[in-house]
Amino acid sequence: MKLRTLLTLGLMAGLVALAGSACTSTPPEPAVVENLSAPEMVQRAQERSDLNDYEGAALWYTAAIEKFADDVNIVTMCRYEIAFLRYKQGKYDEARQLFQALIDDYNGPDGRNMPPRFFALAQRVLQGMENQ
Repeated sequence: MKLRTLLTLGLMAGLVALAGSACTSTPPEPAVVENLSAPEMVQRAQERSDLNDYEGAALWYTAAIEKFADDVNIVTMCRYEIAFLRYKQGKYDEARQLFQALIDDYNGPDGRNMPPRFFALAQRVLQGMENQ
């Protein structure tokens, strides 16, 4: 899972960087990130999403992934949320790739350590996209 996760994170970071250059969202300040817990960072991401600032939300989720890279629960949740943000934006090809990479990791050797609820959610959204 580590290699696939690193590849997925690299892809997400690149996509966020590209998308971020075209919008007004700015990455979270390192000094701010340093002092926040995972739930606080996720809350900041959700607040950005509630304002329809999906790129800003993705930047916060990505920062949480980077800061808490050893926490499979946080990383899995943030990866799911980034994929779902792309779905909400209508970026279906990107969303499909991100959901599929997450599902593939669940089916890999480290999948048993991942929180099960995001597997079911990712499958449900992916199935819905295929039925459209």
